[in-house]
Amino acid sequence: MLIPAVAEPQLHWQISGRVLCEDRDLGGEWNSHQVEPGLLFLITSPDPYELRWKSLGPDPIIVMHATIGLPLLARAAKELQGTSAKIPRLIEFNAIRDSTILSFLEMLRRELAEQKTASPSFVQGIAQSLATHLVRTYRDETNPRPHRSTALPAYQLHRILRIMDASLEEGVNVGKLAEAVEMSESHFSRLFKGNTGFSPSQYFIRMRISKAQELLRETTRPIIEIGMDVG
Repeated sequence: MLIPAVAEPQLHWQISGRVLCEDRDLGGEWNSHQVEPGLLFLITSPDPYELRWKSLGPDPIIVMHATIGLPLLARAAKELQGTSAKIPRLIEFNAIRDSTILSFLEMLRRELAEQKTASPSFVQGIAQSLATHLVRTYRDETNPRPHRSTALPAYQLHRILRIMDASLEEGVNVGKLAEAVEMSESHFSRLFKGNTGFSPSQYFIRMRISKAQELLRETTRPIIEIGMDVG
């Protein structure tokens, strides 16, 4: 699957399941590594990548993803470095264990998954504490240039992908997608390509093909029906 880049750093926590993962730059060579429960990954790359995986055991594969909002990082930087501090770059890490990050993520998971109604102030407090820990511990001291991005923020990208997924049969209009995030069509298309490496129309074709592949694998429906369902 294609993993889009987003404007913000992304934390991945392997909660359960042992997995053989392979990733690559778009069209590049595959790199493989095993992932064990409790391992953490911080993704800060501005480029999308492709991912595939295979389970190595009977346990269910459960992964938590947390996108760290840039306003949280900006507030942490000002507290730690002064009011003139810009949003810092963070160092990517792969397959590490950090008990502080794990405790924050576990509190977030319980609040969001187990409470009938999550408390916004509680979630915001944990998120800000997590951002402060990341800036304090994983700030990239070798690259002092402030964080910059030419991609949509995660919440806007997810909104667009939900619209696309709900429109596989009838199709989408790039202008309508741009309106959904209150941007001009050209600006939206440029940022979306920063997320995915593809124009909105090219990415939409990939989504249709991917959905068709899924339905062909997992159902016994006639091909013509599947083709109609995905436009």
